[in-house]
Amino acid sequence: MSSTEEEEAIELEVRRTLTAYKLALINTNYRNWNHRLMLWLGDDEAVKFEAALVELEAIARKVANTSEAHKRYVRIVSSQQPSFVRDRDQFLALLA
Repeated sequence: MSSTEEEEAIELEVRRTLTAYKLALINTNYRNWNHRLMLWLGDDEAVKFEAALVELEAIARKVANTSEAHKRYVRIVSSQQPSFVRDRDQFLALLA
């Protein structure tokens, strides 16, 4: 695998992982008060979405910290977001 192909594979892995993580954040309404209330009430869907978010956050942290190249792509993706989205997603918080 050439250096360019390797970089493209890393970028794709990071982007796919962050996309899955973002969808999980959206499904939990970014863990807003309503989501937390529904969890407290034992709502099945809220519990399912929270479990998925916890799992995907762990995966995103693992992928984001795999190598310096992975970290660089997390920073690139974050920098490409509008500031209000970047503040909400907090992808940089995944970096160790």
